[in-house]
Amino acid sequence: METECAKKWRLTHKGERQRYKQRWYQEHREQQLAHQRKWYHTHKQQAREHNKKYRLEHKEHVKEYRKMINAKVKREVLGHYSSDRMSCACCGEGHIEFLSIDHINNDGAQQRKAFVGARSIYWWLKAREFPNGYRVLCYNCNLSLGHHGYCPHQIKEEKSNE
Repeated sequence: METECAKKWRLTHKGERQRYKQRWYQEHREQQLAHQRKWYHTHKQQAREHNKKYRLEHKEHVKEYRKMINAKVKREVLGHYSSDRMSCACCGEGHIEFLSIDHINNDGAQQRKAFVGARSIYWWLKAREFPNGYRVLCYNCNLSLGHHGYCPHQIKEEKSNE
């Protein structure tokens, strides 16, 4: 049983204790991660059951978190392949909602067969440290190149150069 004096001290020094704990975890981050990995490998089944239960009980939170992380990875990949301009290499479209990754060698169909889900390419590119052979195009330019072999913006540029 906590005494009244101890309770008062705990409540008045709560912020101080939290700052100490945060500082301690920052200073010992690698040790903590190693400990967590070791615990996970010895308790895999228990951890998986806990994670599954959490995901089921907090569906909306998990959905929002995944959405945020996927958007972050997409911005990172698009930023890399567009030299941080975040725009279409063909027409200059800058709205991130319209931008996508284009396979420069037109081998996207082969690669898509290996993926599960449309977002996988962003994670795949990040995991492989952004290999060459990709660029950022808007959906219109990307689809036009895929279906017709050219983009209408390229035709306009050729006619204006003549």
